[in-house]
Order: sequence, then C-alpha cells, then structure tokens
Amino acid sequence: PQGQAPATGGKLKVTKGGGWNSPPRSLRISNRGRLPEDTASDAVGIRCARDAQAEELTVKTPAPPPATEPAPTPATAAAPTPATEAPQAPSPTSSQAQTPPPSASAPQPTPPTTTPAALQEKTLTQVPLTVVHLPGGSFERGCVKGDSWCSADEQPRRAIVLSPFWIGKTEVTVAQFRAFAEATGTAMPEQPSWSGDDYPVVNVTWDEAQAFCRWLSGRLPTEAEWEYAARGGVSGTRYPRGSEITREEANYDGLAGRDQFAKAAPVGSFPANGFGLYDMLGNVWEWCLDWYQEDYYTQSPDRDPQGPEQGQKKVVRGGSFTSDPGRLRLSYRSSLKPSERWLFTGFRCVIPQRP
Repeated sequence: PQGQAPATGGKLKVTKGGGWNSPPRSLRISNRGRLPEDTASDAVGIRCARDAQAEELTVKTPAPPPATEPAPTPATAAAPTPATEAPQAPSPTSSQAQTPPPSASAPQPTPPTTTPAALQEKTLTQVPLTVVHLPGGSFERGCVKGDSWCSADEQPRRAIVLSPFWIGKTEVTVAQFRAFAEATGTAMPEQPSWSGDDYPVVNVTWDEAQAFCRWLSGRLPTEAEWEYAARGGVSGTRYPRGSEITREEANYDGLAGRDQFAKAAPVGSFPANGFGLYDMLGNVWEWCLDWYQEDYYTQSPDRDPQGPEQGQKKVVRGGSFTSDPGRLRLSYRSSLKPSERWLFTGFRCVIPQRP
C-alpha cells in the first residue's frame, strides 16, 4: 500500500534524524540515511509507532520484590564493545537522489579496450612517494545510460581523451604530509587518535592538499583524471569488478566487518585496481582540482577537461570509510567547500608528464 516500505528485497534499512556525531546536513528533515539491518551503533536508536486503529494496550507495572529478597548480583560478563559511529559523508547535491539498494537494475560490464600491463612506477626523491604512469588515451566518463543509480550530474556519458600523467599509487600518508609540513613550515593538521604514519592524512583543506602536490612539482588530479585512474581500464560498470562491491575490495560503511576497519585503514590495505592503484574507492574522499558544477558534463571539453573556471565548492571523489556503497560508484560526484576539514577527506597527487 502507498506509504509503506517494501515488504522484501532490501538489504539496507532507512535511518532518519542524524545522530550525536552527525554534521548539520545530516539533521535535515528530508535527509535519508541507510544501514544494514544487523548494524549496532552507539549513534543509532529507535522509537516505536503503532497503528491508530490498534487495540488499546494496557501497561502492567511489576510489583516490587519483597523487602527480604536479596539484591541481584551484577553479571560478571564483560560489557559489550562500543559500536562504531554511524556513517557520515558529504551530502549529495540537490539532483542526487539517495542511491537505491544493490537489487536495483545494473548495467552489464564492458571489457576494457586496453588494460595496460606492468605500468611504469617511480618513487619521488623529495619524499618517499610512489607514482604510477598512466599512458592516457580515451575512456567513457560518467554513469552508464539506463542505470537506475545515475544522478543528473553524472550525465551524459561521453568519451574523454586525456594526456599521459603520473598519479600517486596511494593516498598521501600522515608521514609524507608531515615531511612537507616540517620542510615548509606549514602547520600539521590535527589527526585522529586512531591514525598513524601509514594512514591517509585527513583534516586537510583543498589549499593544503594542493600546496603539498605543488611542493612535488605536481597538482591535484582533475576530476576526469581521477575517474580514469579509478576505473583501472574498466568501462561500463558501477565498480571495478561489476555492479556491486564487497568489503574485501574497499573500506566503507563505517563498520568493522570482514575488513576489520571501522575507521580509515592504512593505505594499501585493500587490493589494487587494474592500474595498480590503491584505495581509489573508500577509505577517504579525495580532493580533485576542479570546481564543482552540476551540469558541467553537458558542456565539458572532450580533451583534458579541468572543470569550470570558478565555483563555490571543489569536487571530492571516491567515497570514504563512512560512505554507503552508492557513494563509492566510479561515476559518483560530490563536493565540499575548499576550506572544509573532515576526518574522512584526504587526497593523492598527479605529476603531469613533461614534454
């Protein structure tokens, strides 16, 4: 009946209202969250409802025990382990509907036209950071037509041609950013207590991320370069291996499931994609060079696009350890103000290929 949830078929349950750890955007009355039904979290509770026509309930209060009855002995079992925080992520734009559960229709994968083998790598001398050479060429950017998960800003899907470039094999780590901070006198952004030297650096603004990359004679990746790199030579799929993604492939959903990470994970903890790049999906959102514009794909150049000339927010891509699977899709776009700092936002660098 109208107004009721689907009886079967869903893998995630709706959550509403935000939690104690939610940013203001998640407290919007219209915001919709989602979690697996077996999730236990210290930021998720319940309230009850019953049909107005239901039979009146009678609440019975148990009588107090006799005064001579001994007080109950506290249980000796260990207290339950605190659950993880409820997942949070950059909010979708106005046109971006909440992604449906994985049972929605999905496109069939198209084999890559070329999948480079044994791509060249090199380690920079300024800081021990490995970059992978991507030969460039043409790829299909955007959401596959007919996929029910598509948002308006992911369309139209079209061929984009890119020049060759080098890109970080992993997200920039805490240790790598600290080396930059010490060498340049830049303030080191505060890192969470669960982080470490081999974790992705977070709480960095767009300007700080770009400054690090420029220190290496590089820059942040354009949005097109990022999607080309993330696809790893695959075309026509939501994720590198098909229409769904598992916790063996990426760190997401804010749950310490089989991946063992309820927060960010050390870089390189999950399998690399077809280009030998790690954590392109999940772990932390990654800053891109471009300003965000919802209809940019309708007017973007076909060769080496770099985004609109101005804007209010910068593109972030890839999802994070707090994200639901829909935000890890290869074509999914989100954005943040350049000055924002978040525990789930990091970056990697591109080194343009010199003539």
